[in-house]
Amino acid sequence: MKTMQIPKQLMEISKITIDNTFKTMLAMQDHSRRIASGVVEKTAWIPAGGKKSINDWLLSYRKSIEGLKSVSDKNYQLITSLLEKKQESAN
Repeated sequence: MKTMQIPKQLMEISKITIDNTFKTMLAMQDHSRRIASGVVEKTAWIPAGGKKSINDWLLSYRKSIEGLKSVSDKNYQLITSLLEKKQESAN
């Protein structure tokens, strides 16, 4: 039935937008991490423990973004499967 086309298309557009947003976030984070790591390594007054903490924080941030992306992908799959079931039941 054509009534399910619009929600499916909206979900596809949303998925593309979210994927592009995550790619941009990761690219920005990688760039920021490279800059911050370079500055931290060259700074003599930051102790080794502080440098490790900063690097751990940067890695944690990346893992959080990847976790958010994973949850987003799972929810997208759930919604698309529900839309497909709805379309099958309408036929």
